[in-house]
Amino acid sequence: MRKEYWANVEKSQKALKKNVKNLQQAGEFLREMPEEGYMRDNISKKLVVIKECKSSSLRRYVKLLDNFYFLVTSTDEKEKILNKKIEIETELNSRDDGLANEKK
Repeated sequence: MRKEYWANVEKSQKALKKNVKNLQQAGEFLREMPEEGYMRDNISKKLVVIKECKSSSLRRYVKLLDNFYFLVTSTDEKEKILNKKIEIETELNSRDDGLANEKK
């Protein structure tokens, strides 16, 4: 019984840690909101031009922004994230190899 209890405690603590990390990333993104045509890469932390990104990177950004969207509670923040996601999906859908819903 004790082993199961501590396994559950460990699992909940890991989930909490992941949620805090994701909220911090969302906060950083919103504080340093990139202007139109740009996105801040979550791995390199550099500002990148959306049109110059690979389709795989754009799909990663869409997934990241989906995560941010469901983490934040403010309507204004949700709108900012959604607008950036639409911008990236528009670029992705304009490419032959990069439909936004395509998984490779």
